[in-house]
Amino acid sequence: MTDELVPVETFWNVSEANLAKSKLEEAGIEGFLENEYSVMMTPHLANPSGVKLLVKPGDAQRAAEVLKPQS
Repeated sequence: MTDELVPVETFWNVSEANLAKSKLEEAGIEGFLENEYSVMMTPHLANPSGVKLLVKPGDAQRAAEVLKPQS
């Protein structure tokens, strides 16, 4: 992949990160999780960077809209 990925949201819970990634995939946006396994394997260390949900720069705005909480 030649594009650099950008974070659209950070989670402290791996399940919530995977749910958000699934929402993006349903909308046709490819998402990637960073730090998923380190947070999952060592939750007691409270990884200070959390699980980051990353997308391609061209998808960032649309991804933010998809993830925006519904009122």
